Amino acid sequence: MRRNLTSFVASSVLTLALAFSASPALASPVQHFTFLATQAGNAEDQNGPLVVTCGPHTYTATSGTFFVVSRDSSTAAHITANDVNAVDQDGRAYRVLGAETYNDTAGRFTSKLMFVSQGGGIADSINVIARYRDGDLFVGFDQGTCGF
Repeated sequence: MRRNLTSFVASSVLTLALAFSASPALASPVQHFTFLATQAGNAEDQNGPLVVTCGPHTYTATSGTFFVVSRDSSTAAHITANDVNAVDQDGRAYRVLGAETYNDTAGRFTSKLMFVSQGGGIADSINVIARYRDGDLFVGFDQGTCGF
């Protein structure tokens, strides 16, 4: 499956939030920072909560943070969910677990986020491993229930 790199990465759950939250200098030391899940941004509001649509479900972050480790967030970062909680459109509570990693210069992007119900089962997930070359994205593995 081929997709355009710009549209894929721009629609990534956390990459969009990272773009608005930090701009470390090129070749700077490794940066460690966080941003709130309730201010991670979404398609409607760049300062609003993280909102993810998975088939008939829509999850909205209610608390927690995302940890970021990066030297230059425009080219590479590792973003990890930390105590992130969300509710679906019916008010049911979920924990958000997982991480996203991208390395623009190496052409790699991975995203593994799970929405875990209070009973412990995975309700929905984002599970993508992708590589790209010359601006074209090749999705190698896409088994999640959530769309980009």
